[in-house]
Amino acid sequence: MIIKRKDIFDINATHYKILVTLEELNKRNKYPSQKGVNYILKGIDNDDTLGLNDISTFATLISLSNKRISFLILSLFRHGLIKNVYCEKYDQCYLAITSKGERYIKEYESNHKINLKKKFKKTISKKEIVEL
Repeated sequence: MIIKRKDIFDINATHYKILVTLEELNKRNKYPSQKGVNYILKGIDNDDTLGLNDISTFATLISLSNKRISFLILSLFRHGLIKNVYCEKYDQCYLAITSKGERYIKEYESNHKINLKKKFKKTISKKEIVEL
């Protein structure tokens, strides 16, 4: 039995939210790491996400684990929907959406009803080390 490899990658709602997050950030000339995408999708409000809580996907995937989001990002990367952009200042790679990824967003929006409601916001303000 021969299994044919599927040439077309079908994205689901979670893939779509990751792509929209990257598209909105890249339009603002901001490029997140995987951890930055986690912060936005889970609604974590800290110094990195300051001023980004108006993004349509902020706090829309609070129940997914970091590992699951990383796996989804990897699958988008493998299919060429996102790419790495190197930053010399921080000596690290960050994520950017490709033109193929933008086409997938438009195709998904034309075939599905989109509902990106903000559900939850988590603020991290607790200090881990304090001086008494």
